[in-house]
This record gives sequence, C-alpha cells and structure tokens, in this order.
Amino acid sequence: MACLGTPVNVTEARYGAVPKVYILCTESKDLYKSSIAQNVPIHKLYTLASSHSPFFSMPEKLVAILAEL
Repeated sequence: MACLGTPVNVTEARYGAVPKVYILCTESKDLYKSSIAQNVPIHKLYTLASSHSPFFSMPEKLVAILAEL
C-alpha cells in the first residue's frame, strides 16, 4: 500500500522529458477516459474499439501499436 500513499515529486525535468503515448479503449465500460489525454500533454494518441482489456480482445492490434513505439 506504500506505493499508493507515497507522494511523488513530478517535475518538468523528470516527468515532462518523457514522451507520453495514450491508448484509448473506446468500448471500456468502467469510465470514459478521453479526458485523461486532455489533462497531460501527449506525444501520440491511439484509439482501439476495445474493452479495457485489448490484450484479450484484440491483441494483434495492440501489439502493432506497441511495436510502432
């Protein structure tokens, strides 16, 4: 539980230097997360018409995205 309760120091030099990629699973039923990609500057956004588990429902498409990175 320490990983959930430990404060994280996020700086532009650390976190900002890492290019961010977001894979939006549009058929996810837990919460629609499109706003997450709007809250953090992202390098690239991918969308999959998948549930929250694209590694089960469309592994080939997920692998293609990850291989591109």
